[in-house]
Amino acid sequence: NGLTPVRTIPVGEITPENGKSVVRLKDGLAYVCEGTSGLMVFDVNDVSGTAVKSFNPHDGDTNGVDIDHGLIYVANGAGGVYVLDKNTFKVYGNYNYDGSANFVRAVDDYIFVANGTGGLKILMRDNP
Repeated sequence: NGLTPVRTIPVGEITPENGKSVVRLKDGLAYVCEGTSGLMVFDVNDVSGTAVKSFNPHDGDTNGVDIDHGLIYVANGAGGVYVLDKNTFKVYGNYNYDGSANFVRAVDDYIFVANGTGGLKILMRDNP
């Protein structure tokens, strides 16, 4: 098949089992959406399975994540989209609309949110 696994990182159980789980790689870190367990961040060079950071607001299932401009965007189901500082994990904001935030993608100054029955939401990042 042309693919050879180079390492396995045990990330734990992801619930719900039929949920949406996204992984983003950035700067040697794997940002793993783990549903009810929130967002876990793993060093890709450490196969111990110990998270170096985590975020779980406990108000939805973490489905999607993206990283851009020093910010982390977390699609957290019924809890909406959380915006975190990449280094400190400080929450800058939470945007919640009708439906469930299932996927998020940051491109340039725009944040695209697939929001279930609420449809596609497009946010614009403020420039300092």
